[in-house]
Amino acid sequence: LEGLNNLLPYINKNSKTVPIKRSDSFFTKLLDYSSVKINNLYLLCHGKAGELKLGSELINASSILSFSKSNHNFQVNKLTLLSCNVGKNINFIETLSEAFKCEVNYSDKLVGHKSLGGSWDLKTYLSNENASNNIVSFNNLSSLPFSSEVINNWEYTLAITISSAQVTAFLA
Repeated sequence: LEGLNNLLPYINKNSKTVPIKRSDSFFTKLLDYSSVKINNLYLLCHGKAGELKLGSELINASSILSFSKSNHNFQVNKLTLLSCNVGKNINFIETLSEAFKCEVNYSDKLVGHKSLGGSWDLKTYLSNENASNNIVSFNNLSSLPFSSEVINNWEYTLAITISSAQVTAFLA
């Protein structure tokens, strides 16, 4: 992630950081915590509609379902996706909520600095069969692992982007 050095040193001291390198498997790293009850799992990564880029994998509904079928005991109360546009595919958000049996905080817009068209305004998907509306506003920025000052000074977004080198390679 761009500007990571402007975020990581300022993570809330009560949070545990688990770095995922480009060569790492997200699901393998996640299994290391399968015996731990996680109150809020924050995923800080690039995203697009229905997809997260974490380590060596693109995480989508299919990969989440495959993971959840073989890992039934995984315990997460809240999953917060600090990733751009993932909520534009609400089926992906519902799949995450059902697979982990938790509420999911997400964005269907750019996440990041306002000068780049981003914000940190999230929505919450509540997995409640009796609810008339499972999507509510997430209005608790203080629960994010960064202070508002750090968020306001981080001048990037979390959209999946393609570099000019990748475009050249793709067109060649």
